[in-house]
Amino acid sequence: MKITTQSGTILVRQIAFVFLVISASLFGTSAEAKRGLAVVNYGDEIFDLGPLLPAKPDVRVGRICRHVGLFWADIATWDCRIVLADQDLSRYGELPAGMKAAIEAEYANATPDRGFWNRYGAFVMLGLVGFAMLRKLTRNASSGPEPVRNHDADGPIPSQPGNPPPARMAAATGGARGGFGRRGVS
Repeated sequence: MKITTQSGTILVRQIAFVFLVISASLFGTSAEAKRGLAVVNYGDEIFDLGPLLPAKPDVRVGRICRHVGLFWADIATWDCRIVLADQDLSRYGELPAGMKAAIEAEYANATPDRGFWNRYGAFVMLGLVGFAMLRKLTRNASSGPEPVRNHDADGPIPSQPGNPPPARMAAATGGARGGFGRRGVS
């Protein structure tokens, strides 16, 4: 679908932006939904690694990391450590000293449950921006520069060398309405 008017292009961009916001909100987890809609998010984020004990699923082991992201898609995470968290990952506490070594050894290679958008959303957004830039570049390159016109609708441009000025042109051709051979003919 190609919309050629300027207002149509703006409408398509607005629809695409609304689609992006709705998609980001649908792929977000419950912890992200509690924070509301945010364009740039940063701070601490807890990723679930699993239950501490299979018999007690309400106490979870999580990895808390500092992060920065756009629309809940992490761009960078750093300074991660393993903590204990409640079931919905809204509160956390440090590991007890006696259990710290055993829990860290058990969950050292565990992959946190980050979700598709949190893990790959930055790449999706980067791909969309790259695609839009490539499309704009190819659209501008395919249209090419505007051709230079040597003549306007009334004839040659009089300022070019070899073209008589308009007054001499009209006299040479027999006036504005007439032509050669029509002068004096009724």
